[in-house]
Amino acid sequence: MKKQILNITAIIAVFLLTTSALFSQGFEGTIEFRKIGSIDTIQYIYYVKGNQVRIDEIGSDKRTAGTMLIDIKNETAKSLSPERKLYLDLEKGKPNTVSIDKVKIEKGKATKKIAGYNCTEYVVKNGEQNTIVTYYLAKDNFHFIKGVIKTLNRKDKASTYYQTLSDNENCFPFLSIETDYAGNRKSTLEVLNVNKHKIEDKLFLIPAGFKKFEK
Repeated sequence: MKKQILNITAIIAVFLLTTSALFSQGFEGTIEFRKIGSIDTIQYIYYVKGNQVRIDEIGSDKRTAGTMLIDIKNETAKSLSPERKLYLDLEKGKPNTVSIDKVKIEKGKATKKIAGYNCTEYVVKNGEQNTIVTYYLAKDNFHFIKGVIKTLNRKDKASTYYQTLSDNENCFPFLSIETDYAGNRKSTLEVLNVNKHKIEDKLFLIPAGFKKFEK
């Protein structure tokens, strides 16, 4: 009996260690989303594996119009032009932030189910900038999103205000809506599909035949 208990304990320990390891690895797969602006709508696909992130911009012809390869561990990024077969090392600029004292953060009561995830509402308001961004956050192993924003030094309001949220750990904004105080919508980011699957390492490499763009 004692031997059986020890065996069961060992099995449970292995299971917990395996589960913990899988959780720490973070999200691996693809996330498809679109950005709706005042003029046009652009579709994107995130490919995520560990500290490597690839972002493809999909044109109206369903072909890849541009690509970014991001290493969030080393905080480096490259921009690729499939049409011209060129790539460029992106320079890291000054971090874009907004003071927490300048914004009002509210955790709303509303929830939405988006792409199979239960999402919780958060609202960030900045009177000085006449801006309100409403987020619906989904929680999973989405550790990469903070690294992407930091590495690319994103300056759009949705990215900047997202960094003020204290509850954003491992959370991805499946929906963000930017408006002014009068309710006029400026932009919307919306996740369309999430697919967890193995990603090939070659997707994060510069394709053969691409040349470095020299200024």
